[in-house]
Amino acid sequence: MSFFHKILAGSHIPLRIFNIFGRTLKIKDGSELRVLLYHDIPQEHHSRFRTQLEKISKDWRFVSTEIFEEMIRGKKKLWVEIFC
Repeated sequence: MSFFHKILAGSHIPLRIFNIFGRTLKIKDGSELRVLLYHDIPQEHHSRFRTQLEKISKDWRFVSTEIFEEMIRGKKKLWVEIFC
């Protein structure tokens, strides 16, 4: 694992805690936008990729590039969902 990958992987839990406290203390809104990037998927991994997308789509919403652009430009509000 590369150095930067280790930093990114290690920052997940501290950032998660920060976000929870921020929302609890009302200093951070609950809207978040996550972007997953897949590229150069080898032919032999297509079924694995499909399985990952099917799994992700059960809990996450996918948006078109047009809606994504509207969201990052502030023309469309991000969806906020609360999970208990």
